[in-house]
Amino acid sequence: MNRPATQNRISTAIAIGFTGVLVGALALRFGFIEAPALSQSCGASQESWCGLRSWLGQVFNHKPLGLASLIFGLAAFVSGQGWPGRRWAAVAALLLGTAGLVLYNYDYAAVGTLLGLMAL
Repeated sequence: MNRPATQNRISTAIAIGFTGVLVGALALRFGFIEAPALSQSCGASQESWCGLRSWLGQVFNHKPLGLASLIFGLAAFVSGQGWPGRRWAAVAALLLGTAGLVLYNYDYAAVGTLLGLMAL
């Protein structure tokens, strides 16, 4: 297989993954966490999914997606061209950073995403 065709497939896979993560994170944020109808029903009663919604809000306060993106982005950016996991670390930084930017982890996620993009 020639190199340009392989690069094209990899770029397409990264773009599809990026789009999927972005759509999923937006759906989680605006369809579950910030949905006005859910906020009102959770205030009136304590249904089982209200606890999950509250727990997700608490987890995102600790910025796990942003920190993971930053760690993977640093690993990808600092590592040399010879490290075989460099591309995987860069893609992980990009995808985790995308989710982090949407899901309230914007400070670390922005840096991690940029490092991942520069390493690609």
